[in-house]
Amino acid sequence: MLVNARDLIHKGYVLLTHPLYGNFLPNQQPYRTLILSVPEREDSAVDPTSLYLIEEALSVFRRYEDRWALPGQKSESVERDYAVIDADLMEESLNQNGFRVWRHRR
Repeated sequence: MLVNARDLIHKGYVLLTHPLYGNFLPNQQPYRTLILSVPEREDSAVDPTSLYLIEEALSVFRRYEDRWALPGQKSESVERDYAVIDADLMEESLNQNGFRVWRHRR
């Protein structure tokens, strides 16, 4: 996922969310959503901040190689909690970027 995001950043996409949001390490949070904006033009320049953030995230993930939290490793209730945290953080990020999110809550 992070490598794919880095490749898109090299094509002019810009990160709208921090790849290490919420201060969760790769061995803690099995869900990690990234939001990138589509470049306005095909020849858009690389955003240096986005590139720096994604490279830093890749470095952190490499340090936790073989110890990543992945879906299906924890109990269903714990994973549901992590999924809600991810969704809440993404909802806030979308709102900060001018999108309004409606989500049905049980």
